[in-house]
Amino acid sequence: MIEKEYHYWFEPDERIEGLKAMFEGFDKAIKIFEKKYEEISWYDADFYYEETDLIYGVVLVSLQNYINKWCTVFVESKFFGYTKTYQFYEKGSKIINNGITQIRLIIELANYFKHRDDEGNLQFHATDCLTKLKLNELSKKENERNPNRLEIEGLLLLCSNEINLFELLQIVIDWRENVIKHSKMNTRTN
Repeated sequence: MIEKEYHYWFEPDERIEGLKAMFEGFDKAIKIFEKKYEEISWYDADFYYEETDLIYGVVLVSLQNYINKWCTVFVESKFFGYTKTYQFYEKGSKIINNGITQIRLIIELANYFKHRDDEGNLQFHATDCLTKLKLNELSKKENERNPNRLEIEGLLLLCSNEINLFELLQIVIDWRENVIKHSKMNTRTN
């Protein structure tokens, strides 16, 4: 007996085309500062991180938006009986360390970027994640000249050698595919 492959209404991924186009632009912008870093003797890592901070932050928020849009679809589709979007952050994603997945780190780095200058503390999930990965100690303190290293070090945990925007994009693409694959396997076994 041949088992028929089941497809969801949201396959293939219609959202990824726009995100890929955005990442091509982000990558082009980053290359401007990489070239500056290579060619100008006084332009050091501190200047590079200061000037690319906004780009990396927007990259993280873009990935967070993509992830959360898919989590909403997964909740609506009743995947695994989950009722909250955040439950999918650990599903189908590689673990970095201390139970923190790549998807969870992307979400919390984006939250950190959006709220780092707010008065008060980050939400528990963000603080917990950053503490478990020992990233919170890299946060810029008031009146420090050194740039905020937390986001950069977090991005380096996600990428194999150096920060690669397309590697980050592939993480979320793989995560989405893994969640769908696990859902299909779960549907067959129930």
